[in-house]
This record gives sequence, C-alpha cells and structure tokens, in this order.
Amino acid sequence: MIRILVVMVMLFSLSHAIDKTAAIAAVKANPALLNTPKAQELMQENGVTKEQVLQKIQKSNSGSNTEVNALVSNNIQFQEENATIENNVTKISDVNRSFMPLFYVSQEKLIKKIQADRQEVKKATLNRYASKFFQNKNSINSSSMVVPDYYTLNVGDALKVFIYGGENKELSLVVDNYGNINLPILGPVNVRGMQVSDVKALLSSKLKPTYQNSKILVQVQANASIQVNLTGYVPAPGVYNLQSLSTIKDLLIAAHGVGKIGSIRNVYLKRNGKLLKIIDFYTLIKDGNIVDTTLLKDGDVVFIPRAKNLVALDGDVYLKAIYEMRDGEQLKDLLAFSGGLKPDASNKYIKIKRFEKNASIKVFIKALGSGFRVKNGDRVFVYKISQLNNKEVFVYGNIDKPGSYPMPKDGSLKTLLTKLQYLKNTAYDYALVKRFDDSIVSFNIKNPKDIKLGLRDSIYIFNKYQIQANEYVTIKGNVVKKVGKYRYLQGETLQDLINNAGTLGLFNKHKVQVVSWATGVPVLHFVDYEKNPKFKLQKYDEVTLFDETFFNPIKFIAVTGEVNKPNLYTYSKEMRLKDAITMAGWFSSKANRNYIELIRYSIKNNTRERKFYTLSDANLSFKLHAFDEINIKRIINWNERKTVTLEGEVKYPGVYVIKSGDRLSDVIERAGGFTKEAYLYASVFSRESVKKLQQKRLKDMLYKLKRKSAIIAASAKGAGEGTIDAQGLLSSIDGLIEDAKNYNPIGRIALKLDSNLTKFKTSQYNIVLKDKDKLIIPSKTDSILVTGEVLNESAFVYSKDDAKSYINQAGGLSADADETYFVVHANGFSEKGDFGSWIGGDIDDLLPGDVIVVPLHIKTSTWYGMTKDISSIVYKLAITAASLKTVGAL
Repeated sequence: MIRILVVMVMLFSLSHAIDKTAAIAAVKANPALLNTPKAQELMQENGVTKEQVLQKIQKSNSGSNTEVNALVSNNIQFQEENATIENNVTKISDVNRSFMPLFYVSQEKLIKKIQADRQEVKKATLNRYASKFFQNKNSINSSSMVVPDYYTLNVGDALKVFIYGGENKELSLVVDNYGNINLPILGPVNVRGMQVSDVKALLSSKLKPTYQNSKILVQVQANASIQVNLTGYVPAPGVYNLQSLSTIKDLLIAAHGVGKIGSIRNVYLKRNGKLLKIIDFYTLIKDGNIVDTTLLKDGDVVFIPRAKNLVALDGDVYLKAIYEMRDGEQLKDLLAFSGGLKPDASNKYIKIKRFEKNASIKVFIKALGSGFRVKNGDRVFVYKISQLNNKEVFVYGNIDKPGSYPMPKDGSLKTLLTKLQYLKNTAYDYALVKRFDDSIVSFNIKNPKDIKLGLRDSIYIFNKYQIQANEYVTIKGNVVKKVGKYRYLQGETLQDLINNAGTLGLFNKHKVQVVSWATGVPVLHFVDYEKNPKFKLQKYDEVTLFDETFFNPIKFIAVTGEVNKPNLYTYSKEMRLKDAITMAGWFSSKANRNYIELIRYSIKNNTRERKFYTLSDANLSFKLHAFDEINIKRIINWNERKTVTLEGEVKYPGVYVIKSGDRLSDVIERAGGFTKEAYLYASVFSRESVKKLQQKRLKDMLYKLKRKSAIIAASAKGAGEGTIDAQGLLSSIDGLIEDAKNYNPIGRIALKLDSNLTKFKTSQYNIVLKDKDKLIIPSKTDSILVTGEVLNESAFVYSKDDAKSYINQAGGLSADADETYFVVHANGFSEKGDFGSWIGGDIDDLLPGDVIVVPLHIKTSTWYGMTKDISSIVYKLAITAASLKTVGAL
C-alpha cells in the first residue's frame, strides 16, 4: 500500500496545488487518468497495477473533505514492458519535462539522452563454461550401487551367495590379499581379476554338485579401492585413491575439475600404456547424455590436455561464459552452447574480436548463419536489436492506450489518429508531433494536416488542463476545516465552497468576506450568507470566514482573592455577583464574606477611570459590568500553619505550632525547658530566610571569584611574579570552589541562651519566631577542634589554653598555612587571630566546642583584591563547617 501512495503523491503533486487527497478524488471520478503514459510508467516502477490503485482509492473515504481543485497532469514518461525497471523515484522536474517536449533541457542531459541508445561493449569477467560442474562434493557410496557384470573383482570386494530351494544357506565371502575367496568344504578359490559374470558362473559350477536341489544367487559389493594417475592441466595432478566403481567423471570431481586452460572436451583415458578413450564432457553437461560408463582400473592414467580453442561469449545471450570449441565449430555452435540468443538479441550484428598470430587484432561483424568459424582467443559479443530500427511510433498523453503503435502502411498521421481513443477533456485543437531529430509539428486532432510520420516519432495528445489555466477559488479562516484552493466550476456558489471545505464551528454568517479578482484588481465586499447562500462565485475569488468573536470580542471579569478558583471568566449580559463567585468555585473557607471589593472601570473624556465598591454576601444580586474586578478578602488573623522545631537537649523535643508574635522562650517553656546535659553555649539556631540569604551571598561571591580568576588566566603577570604564581592561585581557587559545593549554609543566627528562662525572656536574644525556625541544643562536650592547614587535623581535650597552644598540639602549621587563623565559637560568634602579631594576635577565651581554622595561604602580590575575596569565602565556609560540626552533621 505504501507503493500505491507513492504513485499517487508523485503522479499528482505536479499539478496546480493538488494534494494527495484531491488526487485520489480526481482518479475516483475519472479512472481513465491512470491510463496516461506517465502514470503507467510510475506504476510499473513501483510494482503496482492499475487495478490495485483503483482498489485502494475505492476504499478511501475522501469525498467529504477533498479539494478537487485540479485535474492530473499527464506527466509520467512512457516506458515499454521490456525496458529495464529501476526501483527509484524520478525527480518531479525531470518527469514533467519528459512529457512536455518544449521544456528546456540542459546540453548535458540532451547528450545523455541520445547516448542512452548506444550499446557499449563493456569488459566483463567471464568464467569457464561448466566450471562449477566438477565442484560437486558428492562421493560414491558403493553399498547403494549395483555392480555391473563387467566389473573386475579385486582385493576387498565382498560377495553374498544365497542358496535356496532344497537347502537354504547364505555365504558371506571377501576377496583376501591373495585374491581368494574361501568356500566351505571346497576351500579357497581365486577370483581376483575376473569379471562378475565369470565369477557367478564359476561359483555356480563349484557349488552345484554339493547343493544339487538348490538354486544359487551371487551378489557382489564393490569395496575395493584403486589408484589412478591424473596428469595434465589440472589444479592438483597426481595419484588419486578412488573406489573401484569410479569413472573419469568421479575422478575429476575429486580433483575439483580441470585447470583454467585444461580441456573438458578431450579427456584422455590410458590403460596399460595405450589410449583407451577420448571423452567430451560437453555431451553430458550441455545435453544431459551419458558420455562414458567405463570403470577406472588400478593404474589407469587420465590426461587433461590444454584446451585448443577457448572463446569468450558476452552480450545478449542466456549464458555468458568462456567456451571450449573444437576445430571447425562455427559461431552458431558457440551460440547453441550458451542456450541461444535472447528474444531482443540481434542475429545480424555479432561482433568478433580476434588476435591474429600474436601480431594484430581484427574485428568481424557477422550474422548468425554466416558459417563463421571461431578460433582460440576470440571474444564474441552479441548486440541487442537496435532501437533505431524499430518500425514504430509513440503516442503519449490523453488516450486510453498510450505507448508504441506500428507505423501506418501509408505513413500518415491521419491514419494513426483514427486508431486512438481519447479520454475526457482532450485538447482537440492542439497536439504535437515530435520528430526523432527533435523538430516539432503542431496539428488539430479533428482536422489534421497531411503529415507524414517517421520512425520513432512521438505524438503528444494533451489534456486541456495542461495547456489552459487551472481555475480555482480559495477559502480561509480559523473556522474552516480544510483551508486552501478548490476547483472552480461554472455556477459554483458560496454555499458550495463552504460545504466542501467544511467548518469547525459557528461562523459570522452576516459578514462573509469575498475578495474578487475578476477585473484583475481586488474588490472587497461582505456577503450576508444567511440571506444569500447562493451568492455566485467567480474564478480566483478569495473567501474568508470569521468566527463570532472576530467583530464582537469576548469580554471578561476577574475574580481573585479567597475563592476556590480565582481566574478570568467570560462576561455575559445580566451577570450578577453571585454568578461570578459561583463560576470561581464559591467562597473559600478563609473568605471574609463581609468584605468583597469590586473595582469598576469606565471611560470619560477619553480617560479611563475606576470606582471602588465595598460589598458583602448580602449583595450577591449586584449587577456586574464587563471588565469588573472582584476581590474577596481573607478573614482577619487567618494565617497558614506555622511551626518551629526543637531538637537535642530539651525535655520534649519535636515540632511546635506557633502563632504570630511567639518568642523563643515561649517554645522552650512548652518543650519543658533544658535537660541537665544541655550545652547552651553551643546551641544552633537556624532560619530559612537567613539560609537563603547566605546561599545567595556565597553564590554571588563564587561567581565573582570565577570571573576574576578568568581575568587572571588571561592577563599578564605582575612585577616579580611568574607563571607558577598564577597557576598556584588558579589551582587554589578551583579547590575552594570545589570545597564550597560540599558546604550548604544552614542559616545560623548566633544566640546566647540562658538556663534561667525568666532572665532569658528579657534578653535581646529572645527573638520573635518565624515559620520553619529550628533550635538544636547539643549535649555537653569537652573538646576543641583544630582544622585546616595544620599537620594533624584533630579534636583535642579542652584545657584553658590559648589557640596557638592547640595549633601546636596539632603538629603546628603546614607549609601552606596563612598568617591568620579563625576561631569559630560554638555559640556562632567568631574571632580572627594572627600568628605574625606580637601584641593581641592570640585568642585565649576558648570554650569546649570551639573550632580553630587555619586557612590556606594565597601566594600573590598583584591580586590583593582577589585574596580578600578568597579569605571571605574561606571564613564563611569555616563558620558553616563549625556549625555543622556542632549539630553533628560533620
């Protein structure tokens, strides 16, 4: 079915804006369109018949939504039945030009078309005739063969002697190495070298006296092997071990045939030094006649001489090959070996190329019955019958039987036209004769001139729609089901066009736009379709259908606030407040029905003004205007559920619901206060809004750092700095960016809690809570963590030492350590220390849970601003890490 659709699309896409659906409708109405020469060729190329196409078309339901806006162009070039079929799709432009004789064709294509009639002799690789015959892998199975009476027994052969009648007995005998068989009672009897018929007589005479009243039957099974010599032009000459029932054919099968120049028509069999036979295997291979049944014997010699005459045959014959010819055999014998000439082969033009005495080359052109004798090395080529000699003319176009026609006896065009049957819409006043020499003559079919035809002239019969304008009308609009061009017919009305195109819904019947081109200048007018559906269309009219809203746009009202489905809704006349709220899903559970705000717009003096109305559910009958905006207010103090989370060392950890204005002390009291193990100094309070702010800040700083690093990578180095400095800085930046991916700020707010809640209530840290706030109270700890650029990052037991003492306990600074360090206290506050300062550089107010961070030193002098950015990021990451350590996330 896909091929049928390809035919339809290719066949009709060339005509005026016609699509596949319209093409199906056109053929459905006029099946004779498939008789055009171009249609026939395309169907032939795709392997489908006219009946298959028609059957597919009849099944399609294309009547209701079909554009019948053009008839098919007869644009498929005719091709004879015996021509070579190429399975490809012809280009549209080439197909169209092949039918229209006046289409411009490039010089290259003209030459190619002319040269297509040439018959060139191409050198082909040919094989020896019957070369595969001896490649048969079957071997003799002696047990299934009847041994002939002339077979000579040898060592290993088996005999079966059946004695039946007066006495029943069966003897199994084998010829031993001495050539004897051992008969019961009688003893050994020598049978080697005797023929089967003689052995049967001998055994009957030997056994008859003993079994006088019995009959004797002797059977022989040939199990012996023989050695035969194969010499001459063969792939593998030498000695071959064969079964004793083998013939020369079996030997050649075992040897995989003869050599490239070995003869299979003169095979010599020598026995005891004398020539016994010469065998011609063509008799078997070509005619199927048994050539020789002589059984080979031990010591026989088979000789394969060189083939005297090897002749190559190519061209329009059934079997192209290299044939072995005997002296005196003629050209007709060679062609007979190949199965003869094909039907379209020429029997008068056969080329023979001959090598004369290794000195020159001669070429002969001979007829089949010329008696020409072939010689060794001849190359024979059989040409096809030349198309230039065809006694025919071609008729293309709008007739029921396009194709070749015999040349009329009087050679008259008028005589030929009487034999044609014309299809519908034939253009009788114009047709063409295209001469074989590419000249043309036009004529009137009904009154033709006295034109004499020449061989291979082409006559073109046109459909009138090929040479006349294809008249149409157009319909469009968003309510048209099938927009586009439709065929214009005399008397066509607006109703006809709309019904054929179909509509998707209601359209404005009072204003159907029609643009007329009858005068060559567009004239616009609107038709009231409801009053005048039979409005007469003219060719090339353009019709546009509008939906009902085109001239009357839809108006809306807006319903927002506390309704279940706030949105814009279509306004209609006499619409009330209740209708709008109902369309919006009615009041939500949070709606304040006593406070409904309505905004109304009006235009005064070309200025848009608005007016506010305050309504309630007592005013549901309030009449609305287009574009009113209704907003339902929420009940006062109706807020969404808010919660905070307490974890760790409180008596009742968990999630607590809060209301606006609740403070941290209120929730701690509800949680039962702190446990005895609570370490308030290390408490961590986090807030979502702060977390988002910290994440954004870190992201911005990283982006800024990446941008500066790109500048560094592209800029010249500063004074006193080398490439290694820049590479080291960039490497540090890359490492810092990678570390930042592993730390997500938790939104910590540094607080100082007090176990005395009464006192804490008056503290500045008793902050107002927000939704999703979180407080973690860790248990008591007794360690200080040292991390960063030290030799041994670890936690150390707390003692009242300063920060440098703990750094020394960690093995001291690494080679890459910075001159400064940070102390992130467990309560979220932090301090900066300095190793290079003599006064005030150390930090000694440490408490358990604090974290000491020694950052990486950035070695640079030029990029001082970059160093500040890096330090700031390192500081923030250190605080985050310390917080995560405190809450047990690290």
